Amino acid sequence: MAAPVIETCHIACCANRTPNVVSWGRGGTIAFGTCTSVALYDPQERRVVAVLNGHTGRVNTVQWIHREDCAPESHLVSGGSDNRLIVWEVQNGKFIQSVECKGHTGAVCAVDAIYLEDSKVLVASSAADSTVRLWLCDGAKEADCLHTLSFGNSFMMDVSLALLPGSRVPILACGGDNSQVDLYVLSNGELQKSMSLQGHEDWVRGVTWASLGGELLLASCSQDCLIRVWRLCAKSGTDAHTEDDHTIIKMKEDVFEVREKDVSSSVFAVTLETVLAGHENWVYGVHWQPPVYKGGELQQPLSLLSASMDKTMIIWAPEEGSGVWVEQDRAIQCEGVSLSLPLVPLCLSPQTSVILKVIDDQRKPPKKAG
Repeated sequence: MAAPVIETCHIACCANRTPNVVSWGRGGTIAFGTCTSVALYDPQERRVVAVLNGHTGRVNTVQWIHREDCAPESHLVSGGSDNRLIVWEVQNGKFIQSVECKGHTGAVCAVDAIYLEDSKVLVASSAADSTVRLWLCDGAKEADCLHTLSFGNSFMMDVSLALLPGSRVPILACGGDNSQVDLYVLSNGELQKSMSLQGHEDWVRGVTWASLGGELLLASCSQDCLIRVWRLCAKSGTDAHTEDDHTIIKMKEDVFEVREKDVSSSVFAVTLETVLAGHENWVYGVHWQPPVYKGGELQQPLSLLSASMDKTMIIWAPEEGSGVWVEQDRAIQCEGVSLSLPLVPLCLSPQTSVILKVIDDQRKPPKKAG
């Protein structure tokens, strides 16, 4: 009698239960944390094309490092409950562990990264040790920690990096349990606090930047069930002359100054663009639709996706005529999803308005036949 043959028919892996664990790349590949690994999923082939192993604890956050020209990414960063931060780099068509960031003494919960000059990577991370760290990856095996922000008994839930309009100066947004959004600018190798954006009345769960021409838009979401969108722009010399002109109706703005090396100082202003109310429970995630090329120009669609504990997702956008931000579409979670775990990761695709949402598998038991 021949020995039985056992063959592998199917292998499945699910995303970890954290809001920041999924990231959709410009090249179409979806990266997500599963147990202690990072899986790369091709939605066209509908299969996992690679598994990146390096963490020894649960992967809590994954983020592609997007290129300014929207080309497919060559770097990926992940953070886990092993207190480690790993930067992955593609070589010969495969992603390998490039740089490890060591220093956190608690689980890493949020991460973001951008490119600087000479292909250097700037990484910001938040962890359960009540610190936010800024790292510079320049090709060495270990990254240099440029600065550490300590928040004492407070905890930062999310971080987001961008470059100030018209400059190469990085700006960092942090949202946490202090119910405000703190802005920091990297100057002389250190993070300097520029201002705190007030308005939320509960923990800030998510922050994310979007570049819109010569301006930046910052979306923040909170446990107060609201989403706030802020506009950051550079102030010109003519703007200063209109400050005392009472005939011009202007929004209240907060101003801060940035001094660059060998360059005169620049002044930037932040105004509240809109407050979005539509969710009936905590809002724990916001994502801008990725920029696209149209007519040879890079354009940022004004489309914002939010997810809430009320088991709904909403796409927000300004009306064409009035410019008032309104709810464009609403999606309700599938029936039977467990209320014990509404914190599921989500993101928008780079090419279209397709929403990727990872559903909790704690379903109701099937009904008996008959």
